[in-house]
Amino acid sequence: MSAPAAASAVGFRFADLAAARIGYFDAGAGDCVLLVHGSYGSSSHWAHNVGALSRRARIVAPDLPGFGASANAPAGADLAYFARSLGELMEALGEPSFSLAGYSFGCLVAAQLAREKPASVRTLTLVSPPICATPPEMEELQRRIGELASRGATRAAVELMLERIALHEPGRRTEEAVRLTLDNLRRCRFRARPLQRASSLAELLKAVSCPVGALLGAADPFYAGEAARAAEKLEQALPGAQAQLVAGAAHWVCYDAPEATNAAILAAALRAPVHASVHASVHASLK
Repeated sequence: MSAPAAASAVGFRFADLAAARIGYFDAGAGDCVLLVHGSYGSSSHWAHNVGALSRRARIVAPDLPGFGASANAPAGADLAYFARSLGELMEALGEPSFSLAGYSFGCLVAAQLAREKPASVRTLTLVSPPICATPPEMEELQRRIGELASRGATRAAVELMLERIALHEPGRRTEEAVRLTLDNLRRCRFRARPLQRASSLAELLKAVSCPVGALLGAADPFYAGEAARAAEKLEQALPGAQAQLVAGAAHWVCYDAPEATNAAILAAALRAPVHASVHASVHASLK
């Protein structure tokens, strides 16, 4: 294992680990928070979070093996492999204790890491956790998006995904969001969806001992209009977990509602108070 080496991009580095060569953003100082991206993604899933969070903590946002700038994942890679690669990264960075936040598929990887390294993971924040089975209408929509991409209409596929799945706020459906998603798709080599379907977040959480919080987009189509019930299901799976709905957010909560996401991550990691305006937006849909 070699020491992390700086890359050409400011703040982006590489670490050659036993599991894989991993690229990661490293910003800020102080208590450490590890951010785990979702499927068909990279560390850019946290594009609107790293800067703000790094003013209060050290933020490490890696590309998982098989995604982004990192090396390929081995054939048949499972959650344990991805968790092990992140554990090696944090050891290489000299961070024996850290908080975790996972987005979508990243929630599964983060929960696996939390159960494998209970002495290292202080808190776990789940953003858009896959706690429910995918509704049939979402399976059909994903099939349509896949067909568009397979016919070469990749931009049309991305725009449909952003409009119908990822983002609720029209102002967030920007050229930046399209560009980031197109780049993530281009660089994605690991198909995470089969692994996600074969995994149970509820089962993983049964063996997690650290404090757990969750953010669910009130307009996330994966909850089929039942986000409040999804939050209840998560809290039932892990008594003591605190699940919150974010009004005006769809599936890509960390991009759709970055202020609420940042506040929740910091509140968990640093026990920082949530600003009153953010607290109100997070709970608005529960009233």
